[in-house]
Amino acid sequence: MEAQVNYQRFGAMEERFLKDVRPPASNEPLDPGWRPIDPSRDSFAEPGSDGEWQVDPTLLYWWRASYWRADERPAAPPSALQD
Repeated sequence: MEAQVNYQRFGAMEERFLKDVRPPASNEPLDPGWRPIDPSRDSFAEPGSDGEWQVDPTLLYWWRASYWRADERPAAPPSALQD
């Protein structure tokens, strides 16, 4: 999510990578349904988990109805776990 915000702010996932980033080519359009990650609705495997991996990479697009984890509830944010 931080990389998405950074890209919107200055055009790269981190400022130090600006020199390595090129603008998208005309044959690389943004998917019309794309939206930023929303932690209240998008579920992701925990970093370092041994979860299954998808052969079809389009199943990894969280903004599409075909997202492989679309039926899973997002994990509670850390602040919600500290009650």
